[in-house]
Amino acid sequence: MKLVNPDDIHAPVGAYSHSASVSSAVSLLILSGQIGMRKDGYVPEKQDEQLRIALQNIQAILEAHETGIKDIIKMTFFWSDKILAPEVRNSLLLGWLGEHRPCMTMVVVKGLARPDLLVEIDVSAIGKQHD
Repeated sequence: MKLVNPDDIHAPVGAYSHSASVSSAVSLLILSGQIGMRKDGYVPEKQDEQLRIALQNIQAILEAHETGIKDIIKMTFFWSDKILAPEVRNSLLLGWLGEHRPCMTMVVVKGLARPDLLVEIDVSAIGKQHD
């Protein structure tokens, strides 16, 4: 994967890259939107806690496919009502992503599948080759 931020446009305003290019010799891993729900069904009331759990869920799915955070190509965040404060959001994302900067989109929506859900994250990643 090659991540590119062209010099003739603005720098990314967060922990992301403007574009990603992937060669055709890899498989594409598409995750369903991940929410801040633990295995036992618990959904915290706070948006930052839901974000943390959603990221943990994403990591577990990536690991189940024998891939990792560094293989994420694109993340799309759907925030119910409002986006988590930038300083909190960036701290959580930078801690989780490390040095990796996949492409990102953040969207505020009227609501998600349930009223208690405050964030949902779609992810595309490079997967392992398989038959």
